[in-house]
Amino acid sequence: MLEVLALLVAAGFMVGWVACVVGLVQMWGTRRWPATTCVAVEIREKAKYEDGRRFLVYSPVVEFTTHDGRHVRDVLGDWSTGLVLKLGESAQLKYNPAKPEDFRLTGFSRSGASTGLFVFFLAPTASCLILWWFLFRS
Repeated sequence: MLEVLALLVAAGFMVGWVACVVGLVQMWGTRRWPATTCVAVEIREKAKYEDGRRFLVYSPVVEFTTHDGRHVRDVLGDWSTGLVLKLGESAQLKYNPAKPEDFRLTGFSRSGASTGLFVFFLAPTASCLILWWFLFRS
């Protein structure tokens, strides 16, 4: 029974690691997009229902100006139970010059170092150690 649980936990770590790597590869294409600063000008909320319970999710509306002077105001698109940006808070973003409505936040006072260390070292190492311990112990 414990071996099956160890296998499931290790598989979960590996699936999460692969999903993170896939996300990083997809974001690689945005590395040459121009960067600018946006400001959260509105917070939208909507109700979601899960397992018969109602809870609110939020998404900020951000405004920014492109390098060629176009003004963009759009919903960030990431609905979550916590606020990614607070009203009036600014953040760095990169946008597609051909379609500025296609943008990605690149940072807002948070370091990605710990996430990077987890993704590339801890998750695969933990899954391999769990498998090794349960399958090859004497």
